Amino acid sequence: MELFTATLFASMLRVASPLIWVAMGTCISHQAGIFNFAVEGLLLFGSFFAVLYTVYTHSAFLSVILCVFTVTFFSLIFAFVVLRWKADPIIAAFGVNLIALGGTAYLLKRCWGRPVVYTLL
Repeated sequence: MELFTATLFASMLRVASPLIWVAMGTCISHQAGIFNFAVEGLLLFGSFFAVLYTVYTHSAFLSVILCVFTVTFFSLIFAFVVLRWKADPIIAAFGVNLIALGGTAYLLKRCWGRPVVYTLL
């Protein structure tokens, strides 16, 4: 039995594709001179709202469009805090990540009545 097969690598790329897209976007913003540490929180917001929109609209295309607008809205809030109020980008990104972690856990409990169980791997 072989461990490293073509099926394994294909499934790794399929599962890691959201992280690859986020990494490419982060590289582009870094080349533009913007250090965006909040991508993890934005990814968490995007994934939660994608599921929420899919459940309520029953349309994958519409949920992707709505999710893009939602994450763009949260990104604009982050940009407003950093650029207009001159907040430290690292501290503001840490705040976005904490709000995303707590906010999605709270919304998950409110929407579906199930608490979040975090496990350490």
